[in-house]
Amino acid sequence: AQAPIILAAPVNAGPVKIGRESSGNDDTFMSRDHATLSRNEDGSVSITDHSSNGTFINDTRIHAGSPHKLSVGDTVEMGKTKYIVQS
Repeated sequence: AQAPIILAAPVNAGPVKIGRESSGNDDTFMSRDHATLSRNEDGSVSITDHSSNGTFINDTRIHAGSPHKLSVGDTVEMGKTKYIVQS
């Protein structure tokens, strides 16, 4: 199995799109515009799913279109790609 990729949102940047088109990932189970990672006003990080394939946080599917707050150490799966939240 492939090691998880570190997932971290830039501190002073706008939302970051994750997907085959925006991040150059060749995972065919990942949508072209799969999800958006954004930093909240309180400094926490949220992910919003935009795919029909689903996004899983710690093995639980999140609802598309609704932001989900992430914690350090969470695993995020999109397609067959696994990320681990660093900050």
